[in-house]
Order: sequence, then C-alpha cells, then structure tokens
Amino acid sequence: MITPPATDLANLDADALRQLLQDSWAERQALEDKIRFKDTRIAQLTHEITGVGVCGVQLQPLADALRQAILTHRVVHADETPVQQASRCGAVH
Repeated sequence: MITPPATDLANLDADALRQLLQDSWAERQALEDKIRFKDTRIAQLTHEITGVGVCGVQLQPLADALRQAILTHRVVHADETPVQQASRCGAVH
C-alpha cells in the first residue's frame, strides 16, 4: 500500500483515514510477525546444531506447559535429594 503524501491526509474523510490507519497497522503487524518468525527460526536452528538442542527444541512445549501449570500455585515444593547416576563404565557418581 502506498501512503498518500502528508498534504493529502488533510483532505481524507474519517472513513478513509480510519482505513489508512488500519492498513498501516496490518502491514506493521505482518512485518513484525515475519521478523519474529525469522528470529524464532534462527534460535531453533542454533539449538538444533548442538546435540542436546534437538531434544530441547522438541521438549520445549512440554517445559512451557509445566512451567505455566506450576506457576498457577501459591506454593511450590521441591525435593533436592541427590540421585545416583551410573556412568557408561558402570561407576556410580
């Protein structure tokens, strides 16, 4: 859409001016959505490059949903009991 010169804005009626503002807003929103998509895609590709990133990208919706559910409560209880982990060679850490 081409925006009329500033001198022509004074001659626009209310409906034409309203339409011009709505069109401008829609164009701005469309551009912001494209930028947001590209930024998100770049972030996704960066994570996918790393080995753990692929899994992290796939699990992010679950992490977001869990965070949202947890934050709806007034109190959150956590257990920090250490868990033994076995290494590939069988040693326990």
